[in-house]
Amino acid sequence: MKKIRLVSIASLLLVLFAFTACNSTKNNAELEEEQAQEDILAQEDEEVLLDEEELTEEEIAIQEHITKQDEEITALNAELEKQKKIAESRYSYKEVVLSEDKPFPPEAKPGQCFARIFVPQKTQTVTEKILVKEASERLEVFPTVYDVVTEEILVCPAYTTWKKGTGSIQKIDNQTGEIMCLVEVPAVYKTIYKEVVVSPPTTKSFEIPAEYQTVSREEVVKEASMEWVPVLCDVNMTPAKITEIQTALEELGYPTGDFYGSLGSGTLEAIKLFQADNDLLVTDYITIETLEQLDVTYF
Repeated sequence: MKKIRLVSIASLLLVLFAFTACNSTKNNAELEEEQAQEDILAQEDEEVLLDEEELTEEEIAIQEHITKQDEEITALNAELEKQKKIAESRYSYKEVVLSEDKPFPPEAKPGQCFARIFVPQKTQTVTEKILVKEASERLEVFPTVYDVVTEEILVCPAYTTWKKGTGSIQKIDNQTGEIMCLVEVPAVYKTIYKEVVVSPPTTKSFEIPAEYQTVSREEVVKEASMEWVPVLCDVNMTPAKITEIQTALEELGYPTGDFYGSLGSGTLEAIKLFQADNDLLVTDYITIETLEQLDVTYF
């Protein structure tokens, strides 16, 4: 009985060992299969990364080109905005709101006609000087001035000595019987040259005036507005008055091309030209200001 039990235990151990070995083999196979799948996935990821790197380089080049174009467009827009502001500040008309508190021309007289006209902004050119460089001072150094002078130096003073000969003063040598004359020998001088200072070194200051630049700018004299302007209309316009206007225009070199006394397009165009040439308000109306410039009465 004991022997049978030992055999059963041994059989169980063999079965358990076989099962464990089978499971181990199975686990190893599964691990190898999983590792193979991971290797395949890693290789695919590397290929994808390589493709992405190549694509990224192309995208970077395209992005750089797009960025450069955006910068150029931004610079152009900034310059355009700058020029637009300059043009608006100089030439554009400002928004004008009609005044409701003055629906009719003030201080009008019977027989007068008025038109509410947009009067543009009026500017004038102002010239002014702008300081470019401030006044300054320049120092100039003058060196020492020398002069060469001559000077006589005594080398040997004058003296007297006896010489042989005859003369008013003479002496007979008792020993030889010769005649000796007392003569004067003049002094001996030597001429030397030397430099003397005429003027010492000096420093002189010179003033440099300031530099200016003349610039011109447009200055607003009167803002744009809606104004009541006195004009001719059917109340105070007659054929005789039209003829007078046409005659004045033609005498000044503005032909009308219309029949005298008839206000046609030719006369109106001539009036506009006259208004523009004389810095008047250019309108479709015959303003009293225009008549005054033409030296035509309006009453």
